[in-house]
Amino acid sequence: MDNPQSALLYYGDDFDTYSMARSLALVALAASLYGCAGAPSFGLFGAYFPLWLLSALAGIAGALVSYRIFVAAGWAEIVRAQLLVNTAIGLILAELVWLLGTGHLL
Repeated sequence: MDNPQSALLYYGDDFDTYSMARSLALVALAASLYGCAGAPSFGLFGAYFPLWLLSALAGIAGALVSYRIFVAAGWAEIVRAQLLVNTAIGLILAELVWLLGTGHLL
């Protein structure tokens, strides 16, 4: 092949599957961005903040509060997987805030 541009997709008579897979991945990523048109947000002091940010902050605060409760109650010595338990509590709280904010819960 004398054309250098066609050499990007073909090596001899074989089709380059890497280029095809990369092209399909880019098309799939571009198609998945269609749902990003309007993210749920809330007004705070005249500015709009994304709801996922509020959910993340609530989850982090929930994990920290649950850790402090476990330490104060003496459960920190009983529960072995403290990191997993507190992370799960924070994740549950973040999910509840998200569901309440988007109107899917209540």
